Amino acid sequence: MYTQDEMFKQMDDALQTLYEQFYIRMYSAGLPFELNEVLRTRQVQEAYYAQGRLKLSEVNRLRKLAGLWSISDDENAYNVTWTKTSRHFANSNGKANAFDIRLLKFNKPHWQTKWDGNKNSIPDYLEAAKIGASVGLVAGGLWNKPDYPHFQLGE
Repeated sequence: MYTQDEMFKQMDDALQTLYEQFYIRMYSAGLPFELNEVLRTRQVQEAYYAQGRLKLSEVNRLRKLAGLWSISDDENAYNVTWTKTSRHFANSNGKANAFDIRLLKFNKPHWQTKWDGNKNSIPDYLEAAKIGASVGLVAGGLWNKPDYPHFQLGE
C-alpha cells in the first residue's frame, strides 16, 4: 500500500501540476478525496479486466498473481475496466499519466455515484469529473461509459 505522497510521486510531472490544481479545487468545493491508484502493472490491469467477465476462482487467481486481495461474488458481479491497456502503465520516464481517486464520505472511501455530500445538487463524482476537466485533465466521469474515479493527461 502506497502513501498519498508516494502515489503523487508516481505521476508524470505534467500530471502532478494538474493534480495540484485539481486538489485545491476539490477541497474548495467541499469534496474530500484521496488517491486510490496511480502506477499500475499489466498484471493488475489483467486482473481488473477479468473482474465481471470470468468465474470468481479465475479472477481471484489473477488477483493473487498481481498481488491483490481476493474479492467476493458480489464484487465480481461488475466490470472494473473496459480495456487491457491503461494510462496507469509507466511511461518512458517510469511515471503514470493517470490517477484514480476515491471520494470520502464521513472520512471513509465510498463509490456511490449519486451521493451529493456537499449538497449542491450535483452528484459528487460527477462534480469531481467536471473539476478535473476544468483544470485540463481528461475525466473518465465524462466518458460515454463513465469511469468516475479516473483522470488522465490528454493525448
